[in-house]
Amino acid sequence: MSSRAKGLLVIGVLLLVGIIVVPFAFGGFGNGPKGWIDDRYTHVSGSDPDNETVTWRSDDDVTTTAAAIASGTDASDRREADGRAFLRYSNDWIVTVEEDGDGSRITLDEFDRGYSANSTYVGFWGGYYGGGGGGGSSYRGGGSGSGK
Repeated sequence: MSSRAKGLLVIGVLLLVGIIVVPFAFGGFGNGPKGWIDDRYTHVSGSDPDNETVTWRSDDDVTTTAAAIASGTDASDRREADGRAFLRYSNDWIVTVEEDGDGSRITLDEFDRGYSANSTYVGFWGGYYGGGGGGGSSYRGGGSGSGK
């Protein structure tokens, strides 16, 4: 094999490794919630959690369903309140599991939308993970007082 062919082979192998390994290293093909839930539960509605709520149905109760999702995905935090379970993900997602007849309903939302819809249940779940944006405005209001 000529040195040029060996060089092209090495470049090809490096490209292949980069295409396969790099996304796993940065979570591109990781165990995010959408794909994992899609593979295990009945899809009801929605397709793109960036733009709309995506909903599935589980035959199991809230606790069992939430525990399965949490153990199968990379949830960074979990809360339960009023018979609902909430899973937060570092890539800016929130999964809500709530009672639905004899099973449960699973929803996946972009964090801001999901948190806004459920803030009365989860209370303050401050800060943002990962890319984009901070955890709030730097504007502290007017008037007198210390601590601003």
